[in-house]
Amino acid sequence: LGFLAAGVVLGPNGFKGLKDLSDLDTLGEIGILFLLFEQGLELTVDRLQSLFKFAFGLGTLQVALTTAAFTAVPFLGGSQILESVFGASQDLVSIKQLDEAFVIGAALALSSSAFVLKILQEKGQLGSPTGRAALGVLLLQDIAVVPLLVLLPIVELQNEVATAAEGASQDLGTLFGTAIGGVTALLAFGYIVLPKIFNAVAGARSFETFIALCLLTVAAAGTFTKTIGLSDTLGAFIAGILLAETNYRTQVEADIQPFRGILLGLFFVTTGASVDLPLLVQEWPTALGVLIGLISIKAAITGGLATNFGLSKGDAVRTGLLLS
Repeated sequence: LGFLAAGVVLGPNGFKGLKDLSDLDTLGEIGILFLLFEQGLELTVDRLQSLFKFAFGLGTLQVALTTAAFTAVPFLGGSQILESVFGASQDLVSIKQLDEAFVIGAALALSSSAFVLKILQEKGQLGSPTGRAALGVLLLQDIAVVPLLVLLPIVELQNEVATAAEGASQDLGTLFGTAIGGVTALLAFGYIVLPKIFNAVAGARSFETFIALCLLTVAAAGTFTKTIGLSDTLGAFIAGILLAETNYRTQVEADIQPFRGILLGLFFVTTGASVDLPLLVQEWPTALGVLIGLISIKAAITGGLATNFGLSKGDAVRTGLLLS
């Protein structure tokens, strides 16, 4: 909250101390990579297996059902409620096209890895059932961005559904093939080549070189997965998993922690600086109504699904609220 508040105060709508946010935003994104890399480092084989259950089970259902729910809301009276109860202007909340509703619904179905994992880390709950479920869902959401983007042409070209569907299916097949091949290559490199590189650098007994190798590993893995159509955070997470079973896990984790903290702080500063305060003050009733609807629908769907994946009611409620 301190970093967010600092961003609001120093941003373009505050004292204008931060005018060009592009460089800070890039550094902040690197901080998120380190955060996911660190989570990968802490995974054991047993925790990884339980994570797959949450990712491809709970995560898949959460993304699909939440996207569908938010897409349907404007056509089921959601816009009218915002206008009549919260005084929202029709131009601001009126959504009449399916493609607009789908894009907004898909965006609202996703959660922020940086915010969720930072909260879990501060409370020491990353290893708890809530933490494992949240991390699994977040990883699936990173993967789900790819098919969601490919499916957009089907929705946008409503008059040419057959053509759009055929093109999208081909794109989706190509992307999945590239993604599977790329991740396989990354895993092979990580298991075969990466330990040898770390052995050689560790043998040189150069602290600076070892840190540089850690930073390069995170950046290279993230860039590679982003190049093949996946998120860079997924690449950083995989890199962490690959190093989790090596003898350098503890050393790597200790070396990257200062960088992760500083860069992640910059992410929250840029997020705060991006807030349009005049618009928020002007439309605060609408923002409040959207916030209530977002948290209620998303928490209800996620929490309801979580109880079917071994979570207690309390953990399910916490997971639903956390991902909302």
